[in-house]
Amino acid sequence: MHLFYLFKHPYTISKYLRYIYLLFIIMGSLIINTTAAHSSHKYKALVIHSYHQGFSWTDNIMAGIQSGFHETDLDVELCVEYMDTKRHQPDKLFTHLEKIYRSKYHDQQFDVIIVSDDNALNFLLKRRDKLFPGVPIVFCCINQVCDNLFTIFCSIIQYKFSIKFF
Repeated sequence: MHLFYLFKHPYTISKYLRYIYLLFIIMGSLIINTTAAHSSHKYKALVIHSYHQGFSWTDNIMAGIQSGFHETDLDVELCVEYMDTKRHQPDKLFTHLEKIYRSKYHDQQFDVIIVSDDNALNFLLKRRDKLFPGVPIVFCCINQVCDNLFTIFCSIIQYKFSIKFF
């Protein structure tokens, strides 16, 4: 389903966002160990959006993420980044953003990174090991699926299931 189709049919957008909301609830339960949910641990999540704040698509995704975490009894601190690749060429931004994120987050440990849209995922897949080694990635609204994305996704799920159940 293409983005153009979603904007032509507003009902489809709200239906689609409900699926995104459900995705974050399910992925959140897989990523964060539920046995520790009632502890006093404060979880940290980094959210990286491909586009800018004020772009309705991105704002709706962010609202879904916040709503999803609000529905849990987990104490989650969200750090949010907007890459602004709708208005600026990604290839020119990525080197600068890598330096900025390294400077801002070098001393912070995240429990999960949530990315929306292709540019944020592609940025993170190439730089995660340098910037955020070992931190699991949850992604949504991906249009161009790379060849190894399914393998990466399945590896994350398999890794989390093995921790949770064994």
